[in-house]
Amino acid sequence: LKIPGKEKPNALADKIRIPDWWHKGDLKESEIKTRTKLLDTYKKCNHADPTFDLDGDGVVSSREYFLAKRFDADHDGKLNEKEKAAAVNAINNGYEDLFKWNVEKEGAQRNKRLIQVRGQIIDSEDFSPIRDTYPKHPLTNHIP
Repeated sequence: LKIPGKEKPNALADKIRIPDWWHKGDLKESEIKTRTKLLDTYKKCNHADPTFDLDGDGVVSSREYFLAKRFDADHDGKLNEKEKAAAVNAINNGYEDLFKWNVEKEGAQRNKRLIQVRGQIIDSEDFSPIRDTYPKHPLTNHIP
């Protein structure tokens, strides 16, 4: 039941809790008073840590960031020695081949069809990789 003059005029008047993962320890919730300050804090959280540099060239590329995030087991935004060794080992063993890279450069003008079916990336019209995802039928080797 709404009583005129008794309901809250603004739903946003209540204090909004800012997620802890937006903080890097240098700002407290009480220090964020403007939207600009909030967005600056949010941007700090999205910068890649230098430990994400997997090839050692001093720059964290978008590909390295994507791969390193998958190996950050403790989700602290940094790769420790164990995580980095696992990432480098996986990349050396062909982990990058599981992904299709640079698709966004071709855009909507892409002349080949690209879809993902049952965890397999299908490029063009070759659907043969899908066969490996289905289990063998129990009667496959049955001779009548």
